[in-house]
Amino acid sequence: MNRNEVTFNLGRPAAGMLAVQVIDGKSYRPERVQVPYEDLDQVLARRRAARRANPIVPNLADRQAWELYDRETVATNTVTAASYIFFQTPIGATKTKNSTNMIQAGRLEDPQRFFVTALRFIFASDVLSVDINAFLSAYYCEFYIGQKIYQEGPLVLFPGGAGVQGQTSRTDESNWNNGAPCPSAINLLGEEGVWILQGQQFRCEVKTSTTFTTSNASAATGLDMLCVLDGIIYRQVQ
Repeated sequence: MNRNEVTFNLGRPAAGMLAVQVIDGKSYRPERVQVPYEDLDQVLARRRAARRANPIVPNLADRQAWELYDRETVATNTVTAASYIFFQTPIGATKTKNSTNMIQAGRLEDPQRFFVTALRFIFASDVLSVDINAFLSAYYCEFYIGQKIYQEGPLVLFPGGAGVQGQTSRTDESNWNNGAPCPSAINLLGEEGVWILQGQQFRCEVKTSTTFTTSNASAATGLDMLCVLDGIIYRQVQ
């Protein structure tokens, strides 16, 4: 009679478990397996060692499309500042995730790096056109990584590609933005892009030599501007 055996390797059986052996595909012959006893101190020591282990997978990076964003606002009937510096105030007492996703001031968390593919400026849909037009006419942008400028120019060169679009017949309402609310209506930096490497400082400065006072009309909301960096983020795998 042929003897065929099938072994089931389910890991080390605990003390008192039965090992199963199949013979001729019919009969089962249980055998009691003796394994070394592991006391509670050994179990706890093994768990403590696991908690101390590094959860980061070495030499691997998680790569995905991402946006870095930061918001600045100006109240109604207020003189605008000579400059606004984006990406310098992280989430904290004055900003929530609705305003920024920066964790540290002016830099990425280690060991992250970011490949920038586009720079955009988006105005809130309830900002009056008089304020948007005055801001676009007076201000220009400088995008720094370290002390080097990688992009510069009037804000109209960096359309938002997002927002609300529609019409209204009310005289106290308007709907304007920086460009069309379409993802393709943005100024891409091309295949070359720009790298923000681990530990590098970066910022976007919006400047003017001619400030103005925001509208005090009944429908005015002041200024609400979102600066967005599109790109690909590289993070640790864990």
